[in-house]
Amino acid sequence: MGLLAILGGIALGVLLKQSRTDVGRFGLVSTPMTISDEQDKPQGQLPKAIAPSGFQSTAPPRTYTEKNLYEKINGKAPFYTEAGFRRLTTQRFSAADANETSIELYLYDMADTKNAFSVYSRQKRLQVRPWRRVRFGYKTGNGLYFVCGRYYCELVGSSESAPMHEAMAELGAKLIDSLAVDGDSEIDGLDLFTSENLITDSHKLYLNDAFGFEGLTDTLAARYKIGKDNVTAFVSRRQSPQDADKIAEGYAGFLVDTGGVTRQTVSDALLTLNARVIDLYGVTEIVFTVGCFVAGIHEADDPMVAEKVAVSLAQRLSEAAERKTDE
Repeated sequence: MGLLAILGGIALGVLLKQSRTDVGRFGLVSTPMTISDEQDKPQGQLPKAIAPSGFQSTAPPRTYTEKNLYEKINGKAPFYTEAGFRRLTTQRFSAADANETSIELYLYDMADTKNAFSVYSRQKRLQVRPWRRVRFGYKTGNGLYFVCGRYYCELVGSSESAPMHEAMAELGAKLIDSLAVDGDSEIDGLDLFTSENLITDSHKLYLNDAFGFEGLTDTLAARYKIGKDNVTAFVSRRQSPQDADKIAEGYAGFLVDTGGVTRQTVSDALLTLNARVIDLYGVTEIVFTVGCFVAGIHEADDPMVAEKVAVSLAQRLSEAAERKTDE
């Protein structure tokens, strides 16, 4: 009986201790997030008049920072935080006629245009329609996605219909007008890709670890379609030709270490560039340098098509390097 009493006392003490656990010791925040702090509000604060015709906001905007972004987009927070994320502002708009139709706004402040374009381009879906209101924007069945200065915006509707698309377009236009940004969004380096056979608006920007290699940073990629084959070409501008050579050699070594096998190129132009052509489990990888540029082909099914695109890209980069020298 005495032992049982002692064990009961221990159990009671543990329960009392657990009920007063300081979660701060584990890096967690127990207090709810608010938007009262001015520094957590995006520039161009969301005005009340931003709601599209026939819709109304059902609650004040909510702001999330790096500390609690996971609460809203659990599992994807690192994708944004590693790309320069500052804060996310969300707000829901519901149809005024109470028909359960709604639109949810996600406004990501990504610190600068390059960061915003990176998350936009890497999440862009296939077979979408462009939204011409901005340089980088597209529509899906129930969504509208675009870049506006340093902001990346998602509008997600609860249904697919023409009125929903009209409401999202109106909301997007009002949002753009309300944001304190200068001009339209432009990304340096998109003109380095040849336009022939280029899939329109297929560009992606990898800020870090392009294709799984940590040395490839600030890397632009674009898709080409030749016949039935799709080919991804990439370019990364480095600080110097020496830096470019180092990164190219490191990436080629990474591919070989992953299981790739170096093979001989059939192109005289690629031979001149000392390009590395690597067969990686049935797909072709090519890497070469032109001046300060590291460039190549990623995961091409047809090696001949891969080399054709690589040669065209190398010529384009040579022209860009010459223009830079003339300047």
